[in-house]
Amino acid sequence: MKADTFDRLYEKCRDESFLSSEKNDYKIPFYIIPYKPHEENSVSKQIKMIHKRLTENNKNILVLDLFSLCIDLLKQQDLLEELFELEVEEDGSYFLDAFDSALKDSMVSDSIQKMIQDFKPDVVFIQGVGKIYPFKKINPLINSLHTKTEGKPIVFFYPGTYDGNSFRLFDLHSGNNTNIFKSNYYQAYNLE
Repeated sequence: MKADTFDRLYEKCRDESFLSSEKNDYKIPFYIIPYKPHEENSVSKQIKMIHKRLTENNKNILVLDLFSLCIDLLKQQDLLEELFELEVEEDGSYFLDAFDSALKDSMVSDSIQKMIQDFKPDVVFIQGVGKIYPFKKINPLINSLHTKTEGKPIVFFYPGTYDGNSFRLFDLHSGNNTNIFKSNYYQAYNLE
């Protein structure tokens, strides 16, 4: 990550053309800030600092941790303990299918939409993308969010690479030229 990434993000979040869906040049206000996985702690600290700075400048920022959000949704459905038991009893593939059935991308995006409606933020920051893998992947979630953002800019902090065409989580790939951590996505803007 570039040294001035959070300074540039701070300035963007103060810019009315970035905040306004009518003035925003991008049809879909989704932004990605990729970073190296070893920068996780630093990025978390920077998110707290920029949140504080923007709040002091009268900007309403909603910071969501995707992992925590998913755990809370499973708890609300009384499914978390059942999934823990399934993880022990079943193979990984069955468990991932059960997790996906219990927590569809649309449920997560509906929850984010409700928080946006209730909180009325200027900007939404979403972190915890790496913590929820492989249970949830970013590109299906973004696709599910398209119509639910109320026109608010959403900034995803992504531990990996985003080149404007595809994600590569943790900058990892398998040794046989098939990249199991890569997924294509074309409608978010790289802020790095």
